[in-house]
Order: sequence, then C-alpha cells, then structure tokens
Amino acid sequence: MQVLSQTFETKYSRYTQLERQGTVALFRRVTKATGKVSHEVVVITIRPAHTTPDGWDVDDQEVYPQDEAMDNSLWRYDAEYDARNQMHRVLLRTAATAQAGLQEHAGESGPPEAAERVRRSD
Repeated sequence: MQVLSQTFETKYSRYTQLERQGTVALFRRVTKATGKVSHEVVVITIRPAHTTPDGWDVDDQEVYPQDEAMDNSLWRYDAEYDARNQMHRVLLRTAATAQAGLQEHAGESGPPEAAERVRRSD
C-alpha cells in the first residue's frame, strides 16, 4: 500500500503531518503565496488498487481528503489547539463507532442457547 507522505505540496500549499493515530491525522498547512498557517484534521481514506484506463496497475493508496469533504472528513482551523481538540473528538467518535459495530456484530449470533432453541423448534 502506498502510504500518505508526512510532508507534501500542492499547487497552493505545503503540508506537514504533526500527529497521526490510525486514519486520523493532524497537518500544518502553509499557504505558499501568503505564508498563512492553518491546521487540518483529516480522516485518511484508502483508494483500492485498480488499473488505470492506460493499463497502469495502481496499488492501494492512502488519500488526503479534498476541500469538498469539509465537515465530513476534513476540518480546518487557524489555531493548532482547536485542531487538536477536533482531532480528539474525531478519535472518540471513531472509537465509539467501532465499539458499536463490535457490539452489533456480537449480538447478531446471539447467545448459544438461543441457537439451540431455534434448532429444536424446527
């Protein structure tokens, strides 16, 4: 898998990763034209491996969210403190969602005695 670089540039900005936990990361963003510093909390997604129309094989790769993802998987703040607070909220939400998913899957099979009752009633 191609991992997202800890530092990278786009046409207008430079990005430096400050912290990462799983797929949640905090980046410092510096606008090239003005030098304005902001901070972005992102949920990194994975683009599955595929073959391009030109026939090139592309491995799985981590992808930084686009600006259109604001309030969904990208949050931008001027103050690093505010960005770190948002990162903490996203991590808590991610952990709660994962925990709920585990509980939901655990409940699907039910207790063993419930399966026995179903079999006996057939």
